[in-house]
Amino acid sequence: MLVVARNKHFVNAPMFSFSSDSPSVMVKLRRLCIQDDKFVFAFGCALHNLCMDLVKEFPGIKNIVKHMVFLVKTIRKTHLIQQLLDKISKEKYGQTLVLILFTKTRWGTICDAAKRLNHVRTAICQLPTEILSNELNIDLAPKLRDVILDAAFWKGLVALEVLFSTICACLTYFEGDESTLSSVYACFLAIAHHLRTLSSNVSTALQIDATDFDKMQSLVINRLQTIYSPAHALSFRTDPLFNQMRTNLTALYGEDFLKLGGASILQQCKKALNRLAGEGGIELNRKLQAEFGHYIVRVIQDDDDFADVLAKPQDLWALADDSTYPNMKNLLSAMHKNPTSVSAGERNHKSAKRVHSRNRPRLGASKVEIGTAIVFNAKQLQRR
Repeated sequence: MLVVARNKHFVNAPMFSFSSDSPSVMVKLRRLCIQDDKFVFAFGCALHNLCMDLVKEFPGIKNIVKHMVFLVKTIRKTHLIQQLLDKISKEKYGQTLVLILFTKTRWGTICDAAKRLNHVRTAICQLPTEILSNELNIDLAPKLRDVILDAAFWKGLVALEVLFSTICACLTYFEGDESTLSSVYACFLAIAHHLRTLSSNVSTALQIDATDFDKMQSLVINRLQTIYSPAHALSFRTDPLFNQMRTNLTALYGEDFLKLGGASILQQCKKALNRLAGEGGIELNRKLQAEFGHYIVRVIQDDDDFADVLAKPQDLWALADDSTYPNMKNLLSAMHKNPTSVSAGERNHKSAKRVHSRNRPRLGASKVEIGTAIVFNAKQLQRR
């Protein structure tokens, strides 16, 4: 999770990242940070928790995940079955394909696991026939056979991949270096839209009805609120990349859809501008409101400061016209530079473990810090 100093209002704010696989430690640290009102819990595992909510709250989804994990675990731990599957896969696909095990600490694997099983479905379903026809001395447990031959399970697995595809895509994007603060609000809107557009085949396979879809929408909103700041809405509204997305969603569902459980987008933006004004007081807030009003009603032309929608928003605002946005440009440029997730902190955590390993337990703190910086920066260069 990432914690930001409250009094800086997301502009050049002092912040620190904390990474742990222990949920209880994360909860305790969050309480310690916010109890004195000096820090705000800014970015956390909201999408990871949303995945967990969808599995825990809906029996149909939970049942499919349970059978998926059982199938992968049983095949992988039974050498003869795994060997036979590799042989069939080699014949059908020209290569052996490793089954992916879904783990709760890596929520992106839920989509990858379902996708891989769907890909090798023909080979897996051929296992009982292959064992019987060749009279192989392989004991296929009745429960495993039932899962393999269960048509409803395979339909549910396809539906599971469809359900989690957008959420896992958002998780992957947040972990990249190209993600922007504006994409946080945009991704939650994309997930809400995705859940509304699921086909009847998906809902039938996962045993989801209209009431369940409403509950899913509520879960999306609730998880956003755990990390929400008005800065998310303001960054979304001031990033030209998402102008068309905002227009299309408004045409489909109306303005209320964009609220995601809060006030209107403009009201959220006004609240964020008020926070950005900070010590500048009423006068600076009034100027920011006027410049923001000019931004949203401007006529977009080829030479517009924000015509290049593929450029990073922090760069666009840094190069905006001084005479038109004298107060907003520097504030919004700084705001858009805020990270979208703690992935960089997590990568740094892994780098530190490589440096301060069990083979070098007596390294001093200063040397560990220097070594971690070298490893982390080297990896960042490779990523670019």
